[in-house]
Parts: sequence; structure tokens; C-alpha cells
Amino acid sequence: MIAQVYLLKRLPRRFTFFDYNIPDHIKLNIGDLVRVPFKGRGMLGVVKNISEKSEFDSLLHIESIAIASLMESVDIERIESIASSIIQSPSTVLYAAFQGLCK
Repeated sequence: MIAQVYLLKRLPRRFTFFDYNIPDHIKLNIGDLVRVPFKGRGMLGVVKNISEKSEFDSLLHIESIAIASLMESVDIERIESIASSIIQSPSTVLYAAFQGLCK
């Protein structure tokens, strides 16, 4: 299974979500706050969706769940709508909303 993750990081608008493999021992849900590797270090992100496969062959793995059920699907849709309205990436909007978690 593959998790589509919005990182809690300021990113250009062209970056949407990143795909990560879900290890068998992790039971993941949409809206969970997870720790993932990104550019050689750990980073927090919110699970946007869970899918069967990715368009990419080589994926990194989710490291752990930091906070289960941080958001619901409607909250994620709202973040996506706000990001679209203000011409920003959803990751940037999440970063602004949860800045205290990012430090």
C-alpha cells in the first residue's frame, strides 16, 4: 500500500503530495500525522490518501505515526481548497497551520 503525504514544509505550488510505502506493521489512516524521510532527514506530513500503487518505482517508507487521526478527510479537502484559492501548495498551508509541530 502507498500513502500520499502532504509534508509540513513550505513548498512551491507545483509540488503536491509525495508517495511513501506503508510498512506492514503500520496501520495508517487518512489524516494521520506521520514521520517520513525527506532529503536525508525526518519530516512530518499528513496522509492525504492511501492507494494501491504509485507511478514511481522506488519509494521510501513511512517511519512512524506521530499523531493518529490529526485531521479528517473534510479538513484535508478544506486545506486543498484554501491552497488553490491563494495559489499555494497544500503543504505550505499545512505548514502555516501547524507551524508549532514543525519545530
